[in-house]
Amino acid sequence: MIITPIDSQHNLFAVSDFYPTDLLDKFLSIEHLRTDYTREDMQSDWPRRKLIATPGTIYNDIEMYVKTKIDEIGAEIGASFCACDTAFWVDNTGFWMEPHLDNEGVTVSMQIYLNDNKQELGTVFYNPDNSVRYSLPYTVNTGYIMINGPTQVHGMEVPVPQDTYRISSYTWFYPKV
Repeated sequence: MIITPIDSQHNLFAVSDFYPTDLLDKFLSIEHLRTDYTREDMQSDWPRRKLIATPGTIYNDIEMYVKTKIDEIGAEIGASFCACDTAFWVDNTGFWMEPHLDNEGVTVSMQIYLNDNKQELGTVFYNPDNSVRYSLPYTVNTGYIMINGPTQVHGMEVPVPQDTYRISSYTWFYPKV
């Protein structure tokens, strides 16, 4: 796991090589479009599936792996966490995320991309003047950690194309109070 601040603001970090090879290989061998799913709260009309991480599935194994890393992640970004939750999102054809701020309930989040796809399907972060602060390419086992705040605008530049999907793990971290 490599976590690197993207600039001196120290509230956005690039992440690479997050998941170990054995977990990632097992994950990549699954037909994710056949996995049971629900819709994410506040996203029920989006072309996005939230896969169900039941015990005994690779999704549960990965969620448990992330939980073992919260202290290490916190140390890397200068935060302390008491817990985290991970969801697995499948973004289907047409999915697109306009530039936005996350809701205030999200304090720190991490998204890791999990399938091969076009690099332009990654997340783009913007400066307050709407110029691009950082454009994260969509690459397997890479992603970002974001400390939420009033200037943390992010989104996608292009929608997911026909006959493809992007899949990622998305983790919410809960700070120690």
